[in-house]
Amino acid sequence: MNKKRISILLIILIYSIKGVYAQSTGGIIPFNTKEKVVIDTVKLMVSYELSFLPDSTKKNVILTNRLTLSLGNIYTKLMSSQYYGIDNLQKKAPKGSAFNVEGRGLAATIIYKNKETNSMEVNVKLADHDTYRYIESIPKQVWKILNQRKQILGYSCQAATTTYLGRTYTAWFAPTIPIHEGPWKFSGLPGLILDVSDSRGHYVFKCIGLERPKQQEFIEKYKIKFVDTNRKKLNSYIKNLHENFATVLEAQGRHVAFFTPEGKEIDNKKLSYPYNPIELE
Repeated sequence: MNKKRISILLIILIYSIKGVYAQSTGGIIPFNTKEKVVIDTVKLMVSYELSFLPDSTKKNVILTNRLTLSLGNIYTKLMSSQYYGIDNLQKKAPKGSAFNVEGRGLAATIIYKNKETNSMEVNVKLADHDTYRYIESIPKQVWKILNQRKQILGYSCQAATTTYLGRTYTAWFAPTIPIHEGPWKFSGLPGLILDVSDSRGHYVFKCIGLERPKQQEFIEKYKIKFVDTNRKKLNSYIKNLHENFATVLEAQGRHVAFFTPEGKEIDNKKLSYPYNPIELE
């Protein structure tokens, strides 16, 4: 990678550092969605709102993502709702202007599941401008189904609990919707998962709508240049970015300098950002 000198006013820099998250990012260049290939037809679209704590020490700072789960015959796709119609927004942006989107929480993550191959592909866009990809088997959460019931969006739902990647979750699934899927990486219950939250309230998914497409909709994969990795390596890299943002970029051949609005250079080795990922393991 060619050496670059990035000189950014502190106020701008701190905004871009938010984009380090994935499980993560805030204020990032979006996924390139212009080149794509159709892999399935959408049968049902489920909308979720994710509320999460970016900093576990600040309980009053809650951020949200809107996520869309597209369900097909073979594939499912979970993606931030902000990407629907983004091609038109990019076309309308002034030529040469920076076009950023939200990247914190799961806003910079796309998850595909393939029922035929039992595989899951995860794409993550980071503030270093690279898009990372890993592929693994669809995870199998071990659920304990409980007797509690409640209504969600008019559906009778039943509770279930599981511990997954370091967090304990309670999910509410609808037995009358015979789809064994849910938001993020959740699946495996005898009904669509509508709500799910971890025991500390750091990550809360709530279903806000279900819709069968009024016209033909497709599940698409984007032709993106990926950095291939695995889940543990990617999570370790993201953690390092939060704790040592400038040092990591400089190790990649980018010299990074940070300044206050008055022009005073800041010790970039002291810059870090809170890290409260959904995956603790």
